[in-house]
Amino acid sequence: MERINHFYQGIQQDLKLFLFFWIIFTVFRLSFIMIMFSTDNILNNLSGIWVSLYYGARLSLKSSGVIALTTFIFCTMTSLVIMSDTYLPRIRAAIGYIYVFIITLLFLVRIPYYREFTSGFNQFIFNTFRDDTRALFYSSLHYLLLGVILIIPICFLLYKVLKRWLDTKVFDFPTFSKPYYMVGFLIFILLFSYTFWRFVRFGGALTENSVRWTNAAKTNQLLLNEAILDDFQALYRAYDTHEVLANAKNLDLSPGKVAEFGRMLSGSVTKSNHLDDYLRKSAQGAKLPKPKHIFLIVAESYSQWPLMPTYENLDIASGLKSIANKDDAEYLTSFLSNGNFTIGAVSGIVTGLSEVKVYPNYQEKSLTESYSTALAPQMQKLGYRTNFLYGGYGSWQNVEKFSLAQGFEKFVSCGDLISPDGNTWGIDDGVFLRYVLSKMSDDQPTFNMILTVSNHPPYTVDLDKAGFFNTTTYHNFPDAIKQNAEMVKMLGHFWYCDKVITEFVETVKAKYPDSLFIITGDHVGGNLRYLSNPTLFERYAIPLIIYGKGVNKGILPANASGAQINIGPTLIELIAPKGFIYYSLGESLTKGKALGVNLDTWMYGSYLGMYNDSHYERAPLAADDDVKPDLEEIKNTTNAIRGISWWSVMKGNKLD
Repeated sequence: MERINHFYQGIQQDLKLFLFFWIIFTVFRLSFIMIMFSTDNILNNLSGIWVSLYYGARLSLKSSGVIALTTFIFCTMTSLVIMSDTYLPRIRAAIGYIYVFIITLLFLVRIPYYREFTSGFNQFIFNTFRDDTRALFYSSLHYLLLGVILIIPICFLLYKVLKRWLDTKVFDFPTFSKPYYMVGFLIFILLFSYTFWRFVRFGGALTENSVRWTNAAKTNQLLLNEAILDDFQALYRAYDTHEVLANAKNLDLSPGKVAEFGRMLSGSVTKSNHLDDYLRKSAQGAKLPKPKHIFLIVAESYSQWPLMPTYENLDIASGLKSIANKDDAEYLTSFLSNGNFTIGAVSGIVTGLSEVKVYPNYQEKSLTESYSTALAPQMQKLGYRTNFLYGGYGSWQNVEKFSLAQGFEKFVSCGDLISPDGNTWGIDDGVFLRYVLSKMSDDQPTFNMILTVSNHPPYTVDLDKAGFFNTTTYHNFPDAIKQNAEMVKMLGHFWYCDKVITEFVETVKAKYPDSLFIITGDHVGGNLRYLSNPTLFERYAIPLIIYGKGVNKGILPANASGAQINIGPTLIELIAPKGFIYYSLGESLTKGKALGVNLDTWMYGSYLGMYNDSHYERAPLAADDDVKPDLEEIKNTTNAIRGISWWSVMKGNKLD
């Protein structure tokens, strides 16, 4: 009987722990909303906040249940074997303290994570330790300094509350006058426990058709949808999604299947055991006079949405908009990044292969030989000296070794010059671009890929020195924005990035008028936080601007669309002589609309949507196109692009 009494009391303590953490998850959820939302947004979204708290509380039943299950196994179940009024309560309290620290730490980390990625923890955390850990540490430290200061008092306070809560009275197992009363009570306890834990397991319901991370988007606000997931659920989402991607990237491919993919994309009946034969193309003839210098500029976090007429009053993208509007410029709006991280975009442009989460920048094959679809070696064949110019450090994502192995003859980084202007990610864009300009010469044709860094947390450019606060851009900001220092800093860095790139482009064009410029972003950045409820287009689209001698508004068809693996073939078709043999997975944008793909999204002509979702949207800036997308065709083409990309990286050229 004494063992049953200990077990009964242990269950009560587990329920206390469950209730404590369920409340903590809710408090942290509300705190996250209050921190991330402005006062106006809070007042205008009270119903949405309630929905977020309601469904969040239901999801957190699962997370709290996991915590209670831990103490149930290690303490309550153990009490049936080892009865101890000293050690088991201490173990239960220690487990609770550990969870308090973990949950508090995750909450404090989640805030800067959301500010950077506009998401709670997702699958991209698995990329963290492949990144520049030194830069990540210092960048995180910038945002987490307050968190580091707060974590001790927050944990101390929660420890005290938890201890007092666990010290409250528990009830002894009741005594019964007749044995069958006790049996009936035990049956009731078992049925109640089963029902309760089933209710917890399914997030406030008794069946699997309930709330879970895959269907937790219950509001029309991105932030509120992300707030529904507590950090345990967000980490579970990250793991679950990563596993799905890890399994999907293999696709159970066979040589025959890859050959079938090749025939599908090439539109030919070629039968070959060499993948390159399916990627071989012949240039249709140059559309431009051959430029002396080519600059492919990939701007950090340069999104499409600030260039949209809807946000013209914000005026942070006036530089590149002015270039896009020139007669000798073409501006493509239906365009996607190759990945949601910078390295995904870089890999896609450098190798010509789609992102399938196999990290080609770390694969041994990628560091010893270039892919046939790699852009730099093909530019060499056209007579260009190839340079990779990066405002950050060569150690970041192995980018120096990777780019050199993929055909770039020279790598230049911020390590090649000394400047006090910069941060742990690299040097200020203006300083670096001026350095690049100073090293240019006209003695040999060059192809230059430039990757900027400044438009990225921790946002350390001296905006006052850069003149931002004296501009009409800043003065025309709404008062609510001006009062938000973090938002001003973020939008100011976008303005700075736009300004210095524009100055660089116009200076180079004046000095070398036969230059060609291709300007794009690496991915949509944290500046998306400015939008309270972004559309798919605003969340994923990036610009593509082609500018230079011979370019005109009709050089790309009106319905052109694509992604970053289409940049290489487009450039080659613009400048290469007729019959020039090249290799590419993507099609040239000069041929019209191509399917743009990345890990999450597709874009085809005037439409874009998410994978595994029948819903799609019309791109607001795209040309009129009444032809609706064929979702089955998009799925098949996407599988072909991904399948060939995976095989190229993991297996190579041979199909055997």
